[in-house]
Amino acid sequence: MPSLDMAHVIRQASELGELILASREAKEYVRWKAALARDARAQTLIRRFQAKKREYEDVMRYGRYHPDYSRVVEETRALKRELDELETVSRFRQAEARLDALLYEVSKTIAHAVSPNIKVPGNNPVSGLGCGSSGCGGGCGSGGCCAT
Repeated sequence: MPSLDMAHVIRQASELGELILASREAKEYVRWKAALARDARAQTLIRRFQAKKREYEDVMRYGRYHPDYSRVVEETRALKRELDELETVSRFRQAEARLDALLYEVSKTIAHAVSPNIKVPGNNPVSGLGCGSSGCGGGCGSGGCCAT
């Protein structure tokens, strides 16, 4: 197999990026991201949730011993549920997960074409595909686990 120069490999990667942008997964992601940005109710809830999340993080430094623990935890959960019930939020998250799965498969295919021992980071701790799965902490660069 003839050796390729770095510029050629980068051009090929750029073409692959264009193919991914043209995919159904990327188009749906862009569509629902734009819909979410236009959804005034969702944007209001996102801002409220972000503010509540900062308060939650402050409270969690003390845990159950903080006087506002129960109130802040419940308010955070309620805002999260309210966000999750919005169609634009749920559709955006679904589209994001599908695009992430595509990107993971492409990354895994490229990595394993080089060597089956290359670790490929993923974003889905539940499925066991990525960093943070199986109870391990950190990412690939931190010495944590990665999918193979």
